[in-house]
Amino acid sequence: MPSQLFQNPPERLELNADTSQLAVLGTFVKDACQRLPRPGLPEVAVTELAANAIRHGGAAHLSIQVAEQEGGYLLTFEDDGAPFDPTLVSLLPAGELREGGYGLLIVRRSTGHLQYRRRDHWNSLDLYYAIGDSL
Repeated sequence: MPSQLFQNPPERLELNADTSQLAVLGTFVKDACQRLPRPGLPEVAVTELAANAIRHGGAAHLSIQVAEQEGGYLLTFEDDGAPFDPTLVSLLPAGELREGGYGLLIVRRSTGHLQYRRRDHWNSLDLYYAIGDSL
């Protein structure tokens, strides 16, 4: 991951954790990542993380920060739900017909860098998307 030289001030959105806010969150991420060849990838990834935090983690608040860096974007998604490190979860195989289990696969395969930390009572996940990357 490149050094954290921000080209522009980071954009930040804070929301109540409610599934009715997922479209607002997705639009914010997609609009903030317009220089990516596929800005829909981080949109889907962050929306999936938010849905999981709401449904499974009991989160009440969500936060997303998008910082454009030289060569890409650093997204920091945070929620105040139960501690959960998605980097430690064993992924189910792709291509199997099943309900559920694809969200974290999408998150982990769509980003070039994924890092989790617990900060106070918040889950904090950094996702890096390089402008030149593609799936």
